[in-house]
Amino acid sequence: MSLSSRLRTGALLTISAAAVFAAGRFTAPGRGPVPLGAAVGAGNTVLAVPAWDGQEPLPDAAAQAALTGKTAAPAGAAGDRAQKLLKSLTPGGGLKNQAAILQFAAGLDAASARGAAMSSLGKGWFGDQNSYQLYDAVFTRWAELDPEAVLQAAKTTGDQFFRYQTMNAAFAVLANKDSNQAWETANKMGPMRNESRRIILNALSATDPQKAFDLASNSKTSDRPWAMQNLMAQWGARDPQAAGAAAMKLPAGQTRNSAIGGLASRWAASDFESATAWASALPTAHERMNATSAAIQTLSQIDPEKCLTALKSADVGNNRTGIINQAMSSLALRDFDGT
Repeated sequence: MSLSSRLRTGALLTISAAAVFAAGRFTAPGRGPVPLGAAVGAGNTVLAVPAWDGQEPLPDAAAQAALTGKTAAPAGAAGDRAQKLLKSLTPGGGLKNQAAILQFAAGLDAASARGAAMSSLGKGWFGDQNSYQLYDAVFTRWAELDPEAVLQAAKTTGDQFFRYQTMNAAFAVLANKDSNQAWETANKMGPMRNESRRIILNALSATDPQKAFDLASNSKTSDRPWAMQNLMAQWGARDPQAAGAAAMKLPAGQTRNSAIGGLASRWAASDFESATAWASALPTAHERMNATSAAIQTLSQIDPEKCLTALKSADVGNNRTGIINQAMSSLALRDFDGT
């Protein structure tokens, strides 16, 4: 989403619980896994960051030195203004903060956006909402104005936060301009190509899920099942019937199973009965069990009593014990004495 669109809608970067439902947990670099329940309970969680693919080595520290060497004044006046804005914002976010952040970012030219983005170097993963939102907007603005420079920065930096932000901003912008060209560019990103493709699919899932599905289903990479699961969870939040029809076009295998599980899990969060009805109509016994298990697993966290009732007649195979344990844990969190 462009900054001009955000100014009209007040939207900032968030990741809905749908993606978390599908993945089960997410990992931020330098942190351990975050339990599913914690993320779901928070509703929308700002910048839930996927773990960096362990098969893709990070650039070494020398690359970071090369980047800073090319930018003698890495932050400059724009960086100072960004830091000043952060200090002026009310802790904890809010609409006034969002408006101030978007207005600041939208007024930056390419050089100033780059300078403001550079002010994040060395600060690591921020724990406050204002910082996440400010830098999301700044990096997005930079990518809107000069995506090639942003991608070059991603390739040469050794700062993990800076790399994630540059890649996320550049490929989100490129995906919504020309998704095919963005995909070709991602394939040329060397050790960062898998992460680049994930970002493109995530961006398209909000604007053109059918295109995202086509790209993901034709991908030959090892992370295709994960990508399809995440896509189906997000698509299913808006149009589960269309997502389900698309999932049925996939050939039998891990990717299809992941798509079915991701959709059933997200669909169950908003309409458990429809999700399980869809699951019961799937063509194979394995797929029916897979989808039913995913739906009931979601229910175990949002309505454990209903989950335990549904389990009495549901075929969830070897998943039964795990689902019961999750339901009991959810009940314990609500009322320890009641369990």
